[in-house]
Amino acid sequence: MESEIKSIGDLLKRTPRKPKAGIHTELHEIVDRLRTDFGETETKGKGSFGFYLRLLKPVPTSVLYRWIGDIKDSPKLNTPIARAKVFWWLYKRWKTPI
Repeated sequence: MESEIKSIGDLLKRTPRKPKAGIHTELHEIVDRLRTDFGETETKGKGSFGFYLRLLKPVPTSVLYRWIGDIKDSPKLNTPIARAKVFWWLYKRWKTPI
């Protein structure tokens, strides 16, 4: 890849990566990543894109990225169900006041 880019002009000519259709914000991208990682395919109700979006809207993106990183770094969480359970446990712990 480095051999293809010889100058800044070559870098600017490259077309940027196009986002998936319907992905408008950073939160949309996070929700899409979580749903695919957890194996969610529902279109309505629990597990749907809107369900995730509604629940995760008040959570700061920095917190979401931290949770995702913690889940990805754990070697014991090797199934989608285990990752989803830990994620929602972290969400519940964040949501409930101390």
